[in-house]
Amino acid sequence: MVHRWSRVDVKPIFHTCVFIAFVFSIAHSLSAVDQPATVSLTAAPPSGHRPTGICHPVQPPAHH
Repeated sequence: MVHRWSRVDVKPIFHTCVFIAFVFSIAHSLSAVDQPATVSLTAAPPSGHRPTGICHPVQPPAHH
């Protein structure tokens, strides 16, 4: 019974970790493709619109 409980407890956590890693990888690849200035956005202050505006003056960041 103890082993079964530990298995049941570990499985959702493992799936959550995998899901989070999956989402993060997708988001990272998407942002890398969408905005080449990912590093600048990360290093920029909270108002990270300026690097995006400089790189993509025609496309606003919230135009998805």
